[in-house]
Amino acid sequence: MTSLIRARLAMAYLGFGPQVLLGTSRRRARFLRIALLTFVVFLAGSAVTAIAQVKQPPESMAAKNQLKQLIDGARREGQLNISMVESQGAKGAQALTDAFKRRFGLEKMTIRVDLSRGSAGDAHKTIAEYEAGITPSFDARYFVDEAVLLLKEARAIKQVDHWETVLREINPKAYEARNKLSPPPFDGFGFTFATRTDALLYNPKRIAEKDLPRTRLEYGLPKYKGMYSLPPWITTAMFGILKYDKGEWLETVKSWGRNKGHMLAFSAGIERLLLGEVSFLYANAYYYFEQKALDPNAPIGLAFFQDLTNLHRAMNVVLEGTRHPNAAQLFALWSMSEEASLLFQEYASHPNTYLGTGSISSGELAELKKHRIDQVTWFDSPKTLSSFLWYETPEGKSYAQALDRAQREGK
Repeated sequence: MTSLIRARLAMAYLGFGPQVLLGTSRRRARFLRIALLTFVVFLAGSAVTAIAQVKQPPESMAAKNQLKQLIDGARREGQLNISMVESQGAKGAQALTDAFKRRFGLEKMTIRVDLSRGSAGDAHKTIAEYEAGITPSFDARYFVDEAVLLLKEARAIKQVDHWETVLREINPKAYEARNKLSPPPFDGFGFTFATRTDALLYNPKRIAEKDLPRTRLEYGLPKYKGMYSLPPWITTAMFGILKYDKGEWLETVKSWGRNKGHMLAFSAGIERLLLGEVSFLYANAYYYFEQKALDPNAPIGLAFFQDLTNLHRAMNVVLEGTRHPNAAQLFALWSMSEEASLLFQEYASHPNTYLGTGSISSGELAELKKHRIDQVTWFDSPKTLSSFLWYETPEGKSYAQALDRAQREGK
């Protein structure tokens, strides 16, 4: 409808048809002029609004164009090779990749998924391949945050250009949390799809929460001898130097090693916990929610150390020299979205507390608030980052070996 037609209809609505206008009084003419002026202003405002609706801000158009370029590029590539957390399983991996393809209209794309741990050991293999000039087997791959930093320093992973702009177009809520999902020193290199909070899990039939060790130092007290298990890795033990003197901390880990009942991976430790064979252990908090989802009456409780609660990010990266860079970048960014997070929680029980979407994420956040816990990472400040990088020095590597022996042998 043109502005002229709209004006005529409006005049008719006001009772000012053409024949009436010929015989108006001065008062009515004045009213007419005011009404006409008001309507012209209304039309002008409507026109501005319409133009604003049609003409989007330059940055919005740029975001749409950049996202479209990635989608078009991914469609041309037609394939994507990725790794995923083991606990996602084949069924969960299928659900995730199907959702990804639907989101971007990539139904014809072939996606190969490998379920892996994404450890520092895997990172060193990836770095060796990169330095040897070997085309990577994966396009996008999952690693823990410590490993991502090693990959970045070795230049084995790619920085995604305009990642914040594209993320805002993919998922506004993830964009709002971007400074947590991909903070310095990872910004644009690593993208958080899940978080792992260290917690104290216990069997309430074996021990009351009030009787649990309150700190890492108390964990190795003689009264707890034989009551807990330790994992066959020192990822958590390494964090102690952020809180305690290195000498004091090494002696603390030795006390853990002397008093442990078993040395088990987290999943095996949880099984023993449910059977009542161990009273408590430290492990990822999401195991509590996983077991309660399977059985609301499962004998498992959730608590936290009061002195030090560490958090790890599970991140996706785009490998340098990949065959399918557009598809890899698109997947890495989408993996931070609410849609992806819900699928990681459904199949792997992996929350993303930085995003906060989903029952496990919100449940964990509520427990952290209830216990007044502040999480700590290696990447909170230059000082904490420096402590992490110290482990890459000869002195730090020697100390890590000492921690490993202390945890395994108690000496």
